[in-house]
Amino acid sequence: MNKANKSRRLTGVMSILNQGKAASAKEIAASQPLLNQEGIAICRQLQSALVKVESVIRSGADTHAYKRLKRHFTYLSSQQRDYSPWQGMIATLTDCICRSRSVTAVYDSYSGGKVTERILDPYHLFWGGEGNLYLAAHCHLHHEVRNFRIDRFKSVKAQNNLFARDPSFNLADYLKPSFRVWSGTEEVSVRFLVYPPASRFFRESSYHHSQQLEELPKAKLFAP
Repeated sequence: MNKANKSRRLTGVMSILNQGKAASAKEIAASQPLLNQEGIAICRQLQSALVKVESVIRSGADTHAYKRLKRHFTYLSSQQRDYSPWQGMIATLTDCICRSRSVTAVYDSYSGGKVTERILDPYHLFWGGEGNLYLAAHCHLHHEVRNFRIDRFKSVKAQNNLFARDPSFNLADYLKPSFRVWSGTEEVSVRFLVYPPASRFFRESSYHHSQQLEELPKAKLFAP
């Protein structure tokens, strides 16, 4: 890896380091299982960064709390998969995101049911539901930003031309109207009639930021 690429890769790590100095022992302990991801090169760098973050826990109380939590506090996310077969594609996409470089991608579309070649302007890599890795990118085929599941790419090749990233794009705002990673062209209201004991899960959990509950007799409820 040349010095320029290494510098770009480490920029994100140093940002995490700078933020991590103020992190609580609980946050640091809980973050460790999230980094045990096969096939993602940045995870190895983040592991190294975490070691440095651990070293800046100065207070005795935090050090004691961290050592206890590291053994007994675990964040169980969705089952993580081995992304080693797509490691090269992920590296290409990561570099093209940093450089604002378009890519030519061959993608097996779930909704379209066919394999197509398209030009993408890659914006952001993110973890979606069920432990899957996704790419948010402007698709030249559909002329809009869409989500692409990494394991459905057949090939990814960097282009020489650069793209102008939409300065207003924000991943959190982009995903907010979606249900997990699924979104459509218009807003849809959904109502569920939920019977016990499943109704308890809706009372205790939030499945969407717009979720509202309406209590019904016999512990039933509407989830409009």
